[in-house]
Amino acid sequence: MAEIAPDDHAFNLTLRQGDALIAAGRRSYVDHRVALFAGVGDSDLLDLHDQARRLLRRSTSSGSATDQAIMMAEAFDKFAVSHVLPRLSTSLVSPDYETLMDLLSSRSWGLAELLSSAGVFLRIDGPDLAAREQAQSHILNVIRRAFRDAELLNVEPRERAIPPAWSQRWVSLPRTVPASGTLLAEHWLRVLRIAQATPLPFQFSVCVVAIRAAQEGIAESPDQPRGYRVLANAYYELLQCEGAALEGTGIAWGQSLRYFQAISAAQQAARLDPDDADTQLLLLQLWQQAGKADLTYGAVDHFLTLTDTLDDLSDEQLAQREALEALRSRILDVIDTNDQQLAKAQSEQLDRLQLASASAQFGCVSRAIQLLQEDAVYVEQNPLARLQLTAWLAERGDGLELDDSASVLSAIGPRLGVPNWRDPIAFAALGRADYQAAVDEWRKALTELESNRLTALLITAPMGTTSPFFLGDARFPLSHLIAVRESLLRQSESIASVEWYRAMCELERGNLEGARLGVTRALDRAPGSLLRPLLRLYWYCLTDEFLDAEPPYDWIPIDRETIAPESEQ
Repeated sequence: MAEIAPDDHAFNLTLRQGDALIAAGRRSYVDHRVALFAGVGDSDLLDLHDQARRLLRRSTSSGSATDQAIMMAEAFDKFAVSHVLPRLSTSLVSPDYETLMDLLSSRSWGLAELLSSAGVFLRIDGPDLAAREQAQSHILNVIRRAFRDAELLNVEPRERAIPPAWSQRWVSLPRTVPASGTLLAEHWLRVLRIAQATPLPFQFSVCVVAIRAAQEGIAESPDQPRGYRVLANAYYELLQCEGAALEGTGIAWGQSLRYFQAISAAQQAARLDPDDADTQLLLLQLWQQAGKADLTYGAVDHFLTLTDTLDDLSDEQLAQREALEALRSRILDVIDTNDQQLAKAQSEQLDRLQLASASAQFGCVSRAIQLLQEDAVYVEQNPLARLQLTAWLAERGDGLELDDSASVLSAIGPRLGVPNWRDPIAFAALGRADYQAAVDEWRKALTELESNRLTALLITAPMGTTSPFFLGDARFPLSHLIAVRESLLRQSESIASVEWYRAMCELERGNLEGARLGVTRALDRAPGSLLRPLLRLYWYCLTDEFLDAEPPYDWIPIDRETIAPESEQ
């Protein structure tokens, strides 16, 4: 109730809200003291309250919209209403999202705060000019809330979600009331539904605020599948927004950082509640978008099994089932083709890692994991096999098994000599909300990338005493040019990606200074990176500053005469 001063006139929509306002020392328009409000005709305050409440809802008739606005202004002028509180609690019935959506799209009201139990809207078209200006100054700036005024997230690293044992279910009943953070995240995601036409920075901000709220809800109730499902949906929405920002760059964003975060949260929700159809639908959407054939098949089959017994399906639901059944049939053909090719390759006694890699490239990730797990000795003796196994477990969203494999990879990884081997370890840490561990992994990865880049340049440099290509060998210029190209292009792109990973971890946990520093370094390391459109958006959200769409090239030593117009030459 901090958003409502004692002398404000907050129009509450339910009796329970009125009781809460009284308890907080605020004014109430209606509460459970119904005998004080009941009457006849104009003295029936309950009927007047109901009429005023209905005026908040948007009229479905275009001709009566203006009349409704006039009536609403007259009614709220009469009652001197300064705030409206749409109910968003879920104690007895579903949240009143209809009123929330109507108020968000109204020109008469502005959102001041969104709480787990209610929204707080200020009237911005009142008759008093000073009151209107004060209301405008208190409208919630979601971009500032997410990117400039956020506080450190009060979330500790947690254990993986596992279903309770039968003895625990027997002794204690599961908590059914969702955590306040989970509810708040659901409200923000509902706001995002009507914000599809808004600029991307606003959509980014809503997703980030929802993610933080969902993380706090899970910290409060780590055994509720609803919290993980909401978190997965928030990551999925952010994945779509970032993909829209990178449209046209050629980057396959369907399997980015957000994919691993979303799939981890969705899998934890599925482990706690395997029979939730919404979770299975989200999993199949994620896996289908990432091209994981056998994983998509499992989610589609499970979803169809869960919804097979439902009666009175709508036309839309029937069409969805038909589309999923057709998808299941197509994927089954892909899996059968992979099995046939795999059987042929096994008869030729090819290396197990080659077989698994071919299967994964064909979209059969679970089959690739199975091939490696069938020979534990081979995986222990082959560090590259361990790396691939850990990466595929992260793609599938495994829990304890991924953590165990990541722990082994962390010990043997330094001698692999390949880039990005720390990514699966960091993804596993993020699945446990261990942001610091993920940041530490990517900090070490940056050190290794810089070291490898410098080593390649020194080894191939002319006059280098350690160079195998000395001045007398004609191959040394070519080898050095290749090393320079790798350093300037590919490795710079990799460094920018890792810096972006670090920045996003810092952003999620509320370390805004660390997020700004990470984005700055990514832009400095690779000004022409394919990630530049996304980095520009995050930079604007963090600093309210615009960057050029194209990277600056003023450092290139070109004389003015080279690009001067003919008239000046």
